[in-house]
Amino acid sequence: MPLRPAILCAHRDDALVSRLEKTLDEWSGEAFRFERFTSGRDLISRAREIRDADGDLAMVFCGLEIDDIDGAGTLLAIRSDPRLRGTRRLLLDVIEGNRRADDLLQHGALHARVDPDFDPRRLRDLLRTQLTDYVLHAAPHRIDDLHPLLDLQSMGSAFLSAKSNLERLSARLDEVQTSVIDGTTMTDNKVESSMIEEFDELLGHPERHTYEPGEILVQEGDEAGRIWVLIEGQVKLSRNLEGRDVTFHSETAGRIVGLMSLSLKNPVFFSCRAVTRTEALVLTREQVRDAVSRSPRLASCLITVILRSMARRNRRAAELLSDVHQLNTRLEKQRDDLESALADLKAAQDRLVESEKMATLGTLAAGMAHELNNPVAAMQNAARYLLEDVPALLGASRKLAPAGAALELARKAAPLSTRDERSLKRDLANSLDLDLPTDRLVAAGIRSVEDLQRFEKLDPGLKRDELLRQIEHGGQIGSALRNIENCSDRIAALVRSLKLYARADEDWTEDVDLNATLEDVLVILRGKLRDHEVVKHYADLPRIRCIPSQLQQIWTNLIQNAAQASEEDGRVTITTSRKGEQVRVEIEDNGRGIPAEAQPHIFSPRFTTRSGRVEFGLGLGLPISKSIVERHGGAISFSSEPGRTVFSVVLPTKPPQSEP
Repeated sequence: MPLRPAILCAHRDDALVSRLEKTLDEWSGEAFRFERFTSGRDLISRAREIRDADGDLAMVFCGLEIDDIDGAGTLLAIRSDPRLRGTRRLLLDVIEGNRRADDLLQHGALHARVDPDFDPRRLRDLLRTQLTDYVLHAAPHRIDDLHPLLDLQSMGSAFLSAKSNLERLSARLDEVQTSVIDGTTMTDNKVESSMIEEFDELLGHPERHTYEPGEILVQEGDEAGRIWVLIEGQVKLSRNLEGRDVTFHSETAGRIVGLMSLSLKNPVFFSCRAVTRTEALVLTREQVRDAVSRSPRLASCLITVILRSMARRNRRAAELLSDVHQLNTRLEKQRDDLESALADLKAAQDRLVESEKMATLGTLAAGMAHELNNPVAAMQNAARYLLEDVPALLGASRKLAPAGAALELARKAAPLSTRDERSLKRDLANSLDLDLPTDRLVAAGIRSVEDLQRFEKLDPGLKRDELLRQIEHGGQIGSALRNIENCSDRIAALVRSLKLYARADEDWTEDVDLNATLEDVLVILRGKLRDHEVVKHYADLPRIRCIPSQLQQIWTNLIQNAAQASEEDGRVTITTSRKGEQVRVEIEDNGRGIPAEAQPHIFSPRFTTRSGRVEFGLGLGLPISKSIVERHGGAISFSSEPGRTVFSVVLPTKPPQSEP
C-alpha cells in the first residue's frame, strides 16, 4: 500500500504548529503524514528524501523566521527543484504589508499565505483548494485516496481547461508550421541548436556521451527507454533483414534517434552506429516529458526537428521513386517483357510512400491518445467510485434518506427548457412558503408540491428546515456527480474522435434522449457560456438511435461557435422539434453573422473566419460535424445575416443500419 502524502512544516512557534497540525487532522483524518522542523535545510533535505523514494509531498508550510536559511530561501529552493515543483507552498506568517511574501508570490515560489491567527474554517477551505490543485497538476494518481477532500467544482473546471490547453498547442503548431515553410527565418542549424540549448538549460546540463567511429549507440531489438539527441558527428542506421545488415541512406538518420520506439514503447527498430566521432545527449522519457512540459519554445523546436526529419525522409522516398521510374524506363526499352513487373514495382513504391506518411501520423495520434488515456481513466474511475460510494454512504443512515433520494433524483432529472424552468420556479414559490431559493429545489429534481411531500414521508419526524437542507445538498451532490461523469466521458470521447475519419469504433445506442445530449454539453460548456444568455426551447422528442458522443461533439462545435460569434452578453438559443420521422436541432446566435463571401466555404476543412484568416490546426469543427451528421443519415445547413445565424441539424429517428 503506498505511503500517505506528506505535509512538512518549518516554524519556530510550537504552539502555532500544533494548532495547524490539529486543524489538518480534524479536516483530513489520517490522510496525511505531518512532520515539523525548525530548520529550512532539514525541511528541504526531508522533502528530497521523500521524492527520491517516489513518495508524494503535498504541501509545505514555512515561516519567514526559521533556523539557518530563512523561510523565503527555503521556499525558493523548493521552487527551483524540479522534483519538488508540484508541491503546494504556503507561507505561515503575517499577511498584510509583507514585502518578502509579495516577492515570493512574484517569483512563483508561493501559492498562498496563512495568517498565524487563522480561522480553522477558512483554513480548511484554503487547504481544499490547494490540495485540489496539487492532485490535478502533480498527483492525479491520488484522486481515489483524496477525493473526499477535493473541490469538485474545481475538478470540473480543470476538465474545461483541457480546451484551453489544446488551443495553446494549436498556437505552438502554428509557429512550427511557419518554421517549416519559411526556411529563411529558421534554419535547420538554428532549430537544432535551440533545441539542444533548451534541453541543456532545462535539465541542468546533463552529461554528454561520446562515441568513437564504429561504436554502437543503440542495437536493434533493445528495450526502448531513451532518445539520443545528436550534437555533432554522423551516424548510420541499419537493420538485419534475412541475416544481412542493411544500411539505410544517410538522410534517413535525423538529429533524434529512438523517438519512434520511445513513443510506441516498442523495441528499437534500427541499429545506430557512429560513422564519425559523435557527441550526443542521452535522455530518458521522463526527462523529455518534463522539459517539453516546461518550455513551449522547446516543444516547438522539437516538433520542427521531427517534421523536418520526416520531410527529408519523404524527399528521399520521392527520390527513390524517381530513380525506380528512370530504371523502369531504361529496362522497358531493353526488355519489353518486364513492363508489367516494372509497373507493379512503381505501384508498390507509391503505396510505400503513402504508408509511411500514414504511419507517421498514426504514431503522433497514438502518442497523444496514450498520454491522455491515463488521466482520463483516472477521472472516470473517480466518477464511478463517487457514483457508487456517495449513495451508499447516504443510504446507510435513515436520517439521511431524503438527501440520498434528492441525489438520485437530481442525477436523473430530465432537462427543462428555459420557459418551463422559469414557470416551475414561479409555481413552487407560490405554492410553498420557503426561505430556500426555489431554483435549488428545481435543480434537485423537485417538480411539484407532491414531490416535496414524498420526501417528507421518507422521515416524518424530520423538521422541514432540515428536510429542505438535505434536499438542497443532496441535489447539489447529484448534479455535481453527473457533471463529473459527463465531463470525464466527454474528454474520453474527444480522444476517441482522433480516429473519426479512419473508422468509428463506438457503439450505436438505442433510445437516446436528444434533449439530454444537448443538456450534457451545456453543462460542460457552462464556463464558456457564463456571460451569455442561453435560451432553450425543448420539444417532446422521440428517442433516437445514434452514437451519443458523436452527437455531443456536433453540439459542442455549434454551441461554441455561437458563443464566439455573439461575444459577451450575447444570446444563444437552442430549439428542438419533430417532423414526422425526423428530429431537428437549431442553434441560433445574435452575433455579427458570417460574411457572404465566406459562406460557400464554411464546411471546408481548415477554413475559419476567426481573426480573419486560416489558422493551422483550426477550422475542423464544422467539417467534422458535417461528416458525423451525414454518417447518421442526416443533413446540416445554416442561414446567416447580421444579428442572426442559425445552424440546423436534421436527423432520422432510425438511421441506416450500416454504422458510420
